[in-house]
Formats: sequence, structure tokens, C-alpha cells
Amino acid sequence: MGFGGVGQGQRMHGGSAPQVKFAALERLKALQPKAITVLESLLDRQEFPTVQMAAVRDVMDRTEGKAAEQVKLTGGDGGPVVIKWQD
Repeated sequence: MGFGGVGQGQRMHGGSAPQVKFAALERLKALQPKAITVLESLLDRQEFPTVQMAAVRDVMDRTEGKAAEQVKLTGGDGGPVVIKWQD
């Protein structure tokens, strides 16, 4: 145990404390409807406001996680992956 009965690596205050992280996530989640509204308005604009788009992406990434990326796995020369098991 660390100082004051708190396990080592567990902070009960400051930015790393679970209750602080939870409160920050809740504040960001509350911004989601506004972020979606901004994103909808950006889709209809002729110019591209990068600052607004970055803010929208930041709110969404922090609350829902980043978008999944597809990864294509191939073997040698782009062929199929071959797995050889040995006992």
C-alpha cells in the first residue's frame, strides 16, 4: 500500500483521479449534441473551417473513441497469410 492506504499508482486527487476523469468525460459527453450540430452545419459550408472540425473530432474521439481503421494482412508477395504450427 502507498501513503494513506491508497495503493501505489492510484491517485485520489488531481487530474488522474477516477472521479476527475469521470467528471471530465461527463462534461464532454454533454457537448456531443452541440458537436454533432456543428458537424452538420460544416457539411453544408463551401469553405473548410479546420479549427471547428478539429474541435468536433476531439469531442467525439474523447467520448466515443477514434474511428476504427481497416487493416489488410497479406503474406509474402501479397498472397494469403500462411500459419505453420509446430509441436
